[in-house]
Amino acid sequence: MLIGNRKYDEAVARIEPLLRSTYVGRQARLAHAQIRLEQKDFAAAITELEALVGKPSGRDEITGQAHAMLANIYYEGDPCAPGQPGDYHQLWKDHREQAEQLIGNTAAYHFLRARATPDVQEALALLGGALELDRQHYSSLRERAYTCQGQHDHYEMAVDAACMITIQPRNPQGYDLKGVALREMGRPQEALPNHTAAIELSPDDPDLYDERHETYMRMQQHELALQDAWKCAQLRPNEPSYFCKPFLVYTAMGQYEQAA
Repeated sequence: MLIGNRKYDEAVARIEPLLRSTYVGRQARLAHAQIRLEQKDFAAAITELEALVGKPSGRDEITGQAHAMLANIYYEGDPCAPGQPGDYHQLWKDHREQAEQLIGNTAAYHFLRARATPDVQEALALLGGALELDRQHYSSLRERAYTCQGQHDHYEMAVDAACMITIQPRNPQGYDLKGVALREMGRPQEALPNHTAAIELSPDDPDLYDERHETYMRMQQHELALQDAWKCAQLRPNEPSYFCKPFLVYTAMGQYEQAA
């Protein structure tokens, strides 16, 4: 959940104690490598992924996902030294072949390929393929919802978010995405219960208050928007954008002295 919300520091803090676990250590290392990739720390990610593929395990899905992630890394050449010569095409080919052998007919493989492609339509097709294989593959639903948001396809975004809620009703991400989708479809009254549900599940997440603040602003409910704006600033005081939000609400209310 934290990785999907891009809360990488919090995710690392939770994952690191699990890295030496006999039972979930390999899964934790895979998640740890994923965070390093999201942070563009390719060298650290490669080290962790190579360790996973270098120690074969009965849990072939973990090994297969590690191979797929390495194939994605090497697809463009050396990620640590772009433009430098090297036989990275062979590395890409080897890791992709290993991934296909281990997890080629799984939702996880289609999802990882979708994350790697810059082509939006190809990504949507791959995510669709993942969900044909596993209708409850949460990561693919979440990724497709974000992709639809980028394409301003808020109806499909809302549909995927509703599926996310059904699969993981205690996860705030589905409610958050559905609230955003409904707001952008011009249905802010329907968006609000979803924002509130997300906040109830994760009351210390300023991003959730920020989305509800935006919905209140669209509804001209400035007093309620102001409360959420101050909450954002309180929860993340070092974030400049959150620090400024209350003053923008004061300006919208015509209270220019407060905004100054």
